[in-house]
Amino acid sequence: FTSLMIVAAFAFNSNSDIHIESLKNELRILKEINVPHSVKYYGCYIESDKIYIVMELVKGDELLNVFLKVKLNKREKLLICRNIALAIKEIHMLNIAHRDLKLQNIMVDLNTFEIKLIDFGLACNLAEMSLGCNVISGSPSFIDPQMELLNIDSMKLADWWAFGQIMFILFTNKMLYDGGYGGYRPIKTPEVNKIPEGALRTIMMKLTDAKIKQNDRPSPDEIIASLERLK
Repeated sequence: FTSLMIVAAFAFNSNSDIHIESLKNELRILKEINVPHSVKYYGCYIESDKIYIVMELVKGDELLNVFLKVKLNKREKLLICRNIALAIKEIHMLNIAHRDLKLQNIMVDLNTFEIKLIDFGLACNLAEMSLGCNVISGSPSFIDPQMELLNIDSMKLADWWAFGQIMFILFTNKMLYDGGYGGYRPIKTPEVNKIPEGALRTIMMKLTDAKIKQNDRPSPDEIIASLERLK
């Protein structure tokens, strides 16, 4: 990934207190994140009615575009998944939950298959239970049903739930769950049975089982170790 900077400009209305507070919350979280697998934030400044945010210019493409355009082999998919797992572990160690993990919010360098998490607009500082932490947030098909508990553990586990969905999409070309705020409908598909590796299938199922207890889901180190062995 390059270390060049890109400046994004956002117009804001000084009367929109909620929008300003939300933006301030995101910038505070970005400032706390300085880890290898997340986009870097360098600062911001205000001119007239615009705020300019200076961030790392990340090389590569969104995982969604990579998934749609590139025929990835098994090893490449496992490398990407291992690196996403490392990224989640890194931000969780900082008490940050992303809360909107999906293919569009992950950048991939196709030369190395390193990844960077982007778009922390719905992220939450769990140490402070910052703005929005008491609201279920995210993209419907990637929201863990257990996020409704709205506690620190469920916030972190929600990121792992989304990761399980991402894994399932990469290896089967299907969504595992048709999610929605009105309920979760498992998609009955034979594709899951086409995943031959017992460990790979097991880890996906444990990450995305809506009925499994939080304590029975695999730990971050177990997930990463399993992916390391598989690749």
